[in-house]
Parts: sequence; C-alpha cells; structure tokens
Amino acid sequence: MARLIVSLCPEDRPQWIQRLVFMLVCGNADAHWKNWGVIYTDRRHPRLSPAYDLVSDVVFDYDGLALTLGGSQRFEDAKPARWDKLARALDMDHAELVRVAREARARAEAVWSQDRHTLGFDAREVALVERHLLRLPSWA
Repeated sequence: MARLIVSLCPEDRPQWIQRLVFMLVCGNADAHWKNWGVIYTDRRHPRLSPAYDLVSDVVFDYDGLALTLGGSQRFEDAKPARWDKLARALDMDHAELVRVAREARARAEAVWSQDRHTLGFDAREVALVERHLLRLPSWA
C-alpha cells in the first residue's frame, strides 16, 4: 500500500502515515485495503481520498491489525524500529517516518486524553480503548 501511495500521490505520504498512526492509536483492527483510497479531484491526478471507516474496533473485541505492519499484525509489535521496510516502501528516511508518526501519535493521544468522555463512548468502551493504549509500545 505504501508503494502505491508513493507512485500515485507521493505528496500525501505524511497524511497517509498520520492515518496509519491514528488507526493504531484508536485500535482500528479492520483497516483493510478497501478502507484506503485515492480520489481524482481534477480527473487526472490521484490524491489520497478523505478518510473513512475510522472505527475503534477494540471496543467490539476485535484484536490484531487487518494488514501487517513491520511483519506483524499485533498492535503490541507496532514499533518504529520494525519500520525499515515501510520507510523504504515510502521512499523516506526512517528517522523522518518516525518523526511524523510520533507527532501524529502525540496529537491523537492528546485529543483522546482531553475529549474521551465527549466522543460518544460509554464507560466500558473508554476502558477498552484505555487498555488498548497501554499495550501499544512506547515510541520514545
């Protein structure tokens, strides 16, 4: 998928990484190929489509990523140290990929921390997302 983004709309690489990170943070275990797309707003040049189907599946007892990341489908294995292949596929420096990912994670976690009780989750769902966040590895 990363190679497709590079070949079709390389300028959208940071946004693609941000969405990938959001899916990790929110616990979206169902981000299949069909959940990513491009759009031809000018009928000639593809761009990353608006985001859709962003769901925290961990509240429904789904577990594990739909696609592999760093050779694993486990959220616990989502470690930047394992993203060399992803960096190459994105034609990016590994350090730049990690920087973009860390910033996106910090933003997503800050919003969750501030607004988790106003996002429409009940107390059980909030607890499930909180448990999910604890199992994500540190990216420090």
